[in-house]
Amino acid sequence: MSKKHNPYIKQGIELAEESKKNVTIPRELIESTTDDRLLGMYVRGMLITKLKQCDEYINHMKNLDQ
Repeated sequence: MSKKHNPYIKQGIELAEESKKNVTIPRELIESTTDDRLLGMYVRGMLITKLKQCDEYINHMKNLDQ
């Protein structure tokens, strides 16, 4: 890949790293789940999935930069 794409790869990696810090919980999920323990399990699952997806994206972008 040409060197002119490197800033975009770097920016994509930075955005993915920043994205790993937050998770957005749909309002409907919060309202429909009356058990806080179950809600916590849903949130943890969403976070784990998001972290995995971000890490896969970061690895993909790093491979493009080689």
